[in-house]
Formats: sequence, C-alpha cells, structure tokens
Amino acid sequence: LDPAGANLYVLDYGNSRVVRFAAPFSQNAGAAALQVFGQSGFSLSGASIGAAGFNGPTGIAVDPAGRLFVSDSFNHRVMQFDTPLTNAYASRVFGQASFLDAAVNRGSAAAADTFANPTRMGFDNAGNMYIAEWGNNRVMRFSVPNPAALPAVNPSAAAPTDPQYANGAQWYLQSSASGGINAAGAWAQTTGSSRIVVAVIDNGILPHPDLAGRTLAGYDFVDARRSNDGGGRDADPSDPGDAVTATESTTQDGEFFGCPPSNSSWHGTRIAGIIGAAANGLGVAGINWQSKILPVRAIGKCGGYTSDIVDAIRWAAGIPVAGVPNNTNPAQVINLSFATPGVCDKVLQDAIDDVTSLGTVVVTAAGNNASNASLVAPASCRNVIAVTAVDRTGAKAPYANTGAAVTLAAPGGSLSATSADGLPGLSDTGTTSPTNSGTYSTSEGTSLASAEVAGVASLVLSVRPYLKPEQVRQILSATARSFGNSSGCTATLCGAGIVDAAAAVQAARTTFGYGGRAVSASGATSMALRNDGTVLQWGDDYYGFGPIQRPYESYRANLIPGLDGIVQLAAGPYFGVALRNDGTVWTWGNNGNGQLGNGGTAMTFALEQAAGLSNVVHVATGDGFPPYAMAVKSDGTVWEWGGGNGTP
Repeated sequence: LDPAGANLYVLDYGNSRVVRFAAPFSQNAGAAALQVFGQSGFSLSGASIGAAGFNGPTGIAVDPAGRLFVSDSFNHRVMQFDTPLTNAYASRVFGQASFLDAAVNRGSAAAADTFANPTRMGFDNAGNMYIAEWGNNRVMRFSVPNPAALPAVNPSAAAPTDPQYANGAQWYLQSSASGGINAAGAWAQTTGSSRIVVAVIDNGILPHPDLAGRTLAGYDFVDARRSNDGGGRDADPSDPGDAVTATESTTQDGEFFGCPPSNSSWHGTRIAGIIGAAANGLGVAGINWQSKILPVRAIGKCGGYTSDIVDAIRWAAGIPVAGVPNNTNPAQVINLSFATPGVCDKVLQDAIDDVTSLGTVVVTAAGNNASNASLVAPASCRNVIAVTAVDRTGAKAPYANTGAAVTLAAPGGSLSATSADGLPGLSDTGTTSPTNSGTYSTSEGTSLASAEVAGVASLVLSVRPYLKPEQVRQILSATARSFGNSSGCTATLCGAGIVDAAAAVQAARTTFGYGGRAVSASGATSMALRNDGTVLQWGDDYYGFGPIQRPYESYRANLIPGLDGIVQLAAGPYFGVALRNDGTVWTWGNNGNGQLGNGGTAMTFALEQAAGLSNVVHVATGDGFPPYAMAVKSDGTVWEWGGGNGTP
C-alpha cells in the first residue's frame, strides 16, 4: 500500500510485472487492475529491459513520499517510479549505468552502487531504503536522497529532440495518435544495432544532414534507358531525379510515353529517412538510429525493369550478381516501397525466395490504388510482409490497397484530410535535378507505411538477430494493435492490425526463442538456454563447471551465476561457451586445453570472457580431443581456440 492507502501495488513475479489497484479495495472484489508496470499491456508477459521492463521482479516497496520501488532481480537493479504515477516508465535506476544495462555488479566486483540479484526491500520511518541481495549475500542501506545512487535517468531523455518529433508533426511515431506505432516504447528497449543492415531498394538517395553517417556504399542497377544519369549500372546509387516532362509523356514510341508528367519525387531519400534518419536534433527522427542503410537503386524514371529489381534484391542480401562487385554488407531487412500492376511473376518470386531462404526479411508496400493488393507486385508475392496504410486516427487510408495479401498496417497518412495528417520526411527543393538542399516535405502512401514496418523489423532483429523471416512476420502480426470498430479495416482487408513497435520489440526479447540451439549437450553434460537469457546446466559436473563449483552435483539443473543476456550457447566436453547479446563470448568449465579462450590453460573455476572477441554472431564447440571452440564474427571471419591454444 502507498502511505495514503489509495493504491495497492501487487508484485506479479511470474508475469514480470507490477499491477496497481485503486481504493476502496473492499468494493473491488474481482475487479481489474488500473495500471501495469513492466509490460506494455495487460495481455503481455515475459522478461525485458529498458525503463519499462522487468526480468524477475522480486521486491516491492513504497517510500513515505509515495514513490514506487521495484527490485528487478535478474536485471540486477532497482527501479524507481516517481509520483504522480501516470505512466509506467521508471525515473531512476539503481545498480546500473543506464536502463539498458543488466550485468551482475555492473560487470565488475561488488561495490556500493552495484547489485547481484536484489530481492526483498523496504523503508523505515526515516525514509532509508533497505535492499536484500541474494547474489552478494548482503543487505544494502540507502539514504534518501541516495548519494550512492547513479544520476537519475529520465526515459524521456531517450526521446529524440528533432523538431518535428518534438512538436508532434511526426505523430506516426508516437502513441498519442491512434494510428501511431509507439516508437518511444521500443526506444526504451533498443535504438538499433550496428550489426543490422537495412537495404532500401528504390530510386536512389541524396546527401542529407539527417542521413550523415547513416549509409553504406550501395549500387545502381538501373538500366541506361531509365537511369537519367547518363549511364547504366555503376557504384553510384545517388538519385539524379525521376521527373517526366509533358513532352516525354506524349512522345509516341518514346521510352516514357504514357508516363504521367511529374516532378522528381526524391522517394528513396524519404524512405531511407523514415527507417533511419539520425536522432540528431535536426528535422525528423527515424525509427532505427544505429543500424546502417544500404542504398540500392533499381527504380528510374517512370519505374524500373524487373530484371534490374531482381538483381538488386539478390545483391542486397549478399547473393553474387554477374558483372557486379559483391556486396560486403548483406542486408537483414530489404524494403521495397513500390507496387507494379499484375500478380507476382516467377522471376520476382524466385528472387524473394532466394533471399528469404538466407534469412533476409522482405517488406513491401501494398500499393496506392484503393484496390486489391493481390493484383500488384511485390505485395502479391509469397514470403513478403505486405503493408497497407492507416491515417492518424487508425482508419484505413482512402488510397490504400487492401485484401488477403496484406500482412498488417502502418501509418501512411492522409493529405486529403489535412496537411497535418501527412508524414514529414526528407526531401529536396529540386523539381527535376537535385539541389542537395537537405530539406523536408510532407507526403502520404503505403510506401511510407512499408518503411515504418521495415524499421520496426530492424529493431526486432537488433534484439534477436537470429530470428527467421517468418518469425519476424509472426512477431509483427501477433503484437499488432487491433483496428477500431469505425476504422474501415478488418483482418481480411488490412491484416493483423497496426504495427506496434514497443510490443514487437518486447515480444522479440521475451517470447520467441533465442537463436542457435535452445538445448546443447556434450558427453554427459547438458545445458539449456532460458527465455530470460540465463543458462542452466546439469549432468556430469566433475570440474564443478566453473562458477558453480559443485562437483558431482548433477541430478538437477543449476543456474550459471553471472551469465545473462545470452542469445546462443554450445556445450563442449566439460566446458561451455555462450554468446551474449552484446557480441561478446563467455566460457566456463575445464580449461586444460585452453578451451575457455582466456589466454591460458589454468583451471579458474570462474566465468571467463574469451579474449579479444567482439561482434560475434555464432559460437560452436567440438566434441573431439583435444577440445576446442569456434566463433564467427559479423565480418564473416572465423576464430578458434582450444586444442592447447588458449588465445582465440
């Protein structure tokens, strides 16, 4: 209870949450809770991190001022929620440097500002806070205010200061709009990973202050007939403009006969900005601030050729294309913000099947003809995430294609309502050729909705990089927000719902299994990776299995202390190897042949970090003798140790 007796807080360990009930409690028998902390909704459960997530909450207390404190045991921290408790975001974290950190004792030894599995807690009448720590075998006392605590961390500080986000013009990223994607809730968990690449296959991009440092070297696949840059395929994916003049449109037998006259669209630049514009205090903010954008030009004046598009798709995913240098930065997500009349043909379908079989997620626009998405491509292709558009209110956008081919919806805006209902984005002042002015303008379309879903998919993969395309599709669909009764959308027309970035990232962190093997065994020793990122081990434990130090205690599963945030594990003969979500490798157990990778062969009975390894994406062990281990880095190199050599 809070001091006034107005609120009852209940710790729900099994669902990793705290729920709040309001007085009078005697009249609320069987009533629903009013608020949830640790989850983005009452229907969700599972461990997570960030300013609004818990991983095994085990203690709860309210101080004399009415502030709520929660011991978040497996994130090794205590969270403070200030009054008035109008949202579920913590205002301060004790025991960690930020809301996104979760290491035992902050990755070092026990100290006055660290925790190892804090559990029960309470306050005395003077306002002193007492916290019992199971992992460090101690009780900690903090005065109020707490001089040993870290500086207060305000979750709103993670919100971008870019003007059009701050003033609400980027309503589509926010939760206040019924059609918004709740990006802030996702940013509290991740702002992206440098290991993820998003390919924008479009009409090229332009230099822009909001894309500075955000792109990789791409390629131009547009045939010379439509390139508008004086040549054919080359290593310059910049956008020369796609304007079509009235003369070109009406010249019979010309390349652009019948194409509607138009100014240059700068479409690819806009799409790249929605996905990854920097949170730099300028203009607009993108959805993913860390992952890189791979610009691939396949669309020219009045569209593009299928032959160029399919080569661009394969190249973007890292598949060699004849006559073109290999792509050294394969994309995990490909965005196709275009739609051409006709159902998906075999050539395009084969390209999509090729890249999705490699693990690349393909997101595409449903089209803007207010028609059936099954009659346009690539939306009608298999193995794609086809996205339709809603407006600010969450209602179906009047231009959007719908139907059975659609996977889900995202905000595309509606300029027919008011200009404020469009989506601000990156642009250029040139009407034909670029001026490289780095400006902004407002637009609408399923192209923009597709880019938003591609951005959310990249955040999902940032926290769970081993998910397969179908698993990403399942996460986005399962966590999508339901359409309103007056939205004009149903599951048959608009798919599973409106994409919810916060819920999707949380589900990826807590619901779906980690990459690699969930269970691993070698000889007579077995281990399992749990959904909360911790590791259990059982079986023959002759060497005490490192930090457990319990020889022969093999009849039940034991938690490996200090090992968390694990995304993959591999069991070797009397030793274990685990990959952490930050790309580091951790080992424990027998080190007689250097298989722990700590530079030596001495037994340590401690959790060890494999020396010099970072940006690792996969680990493996060998069952032979002498035992050894291997790791694959994100740059494609393979590292090994063991067999008498203790250094990777």
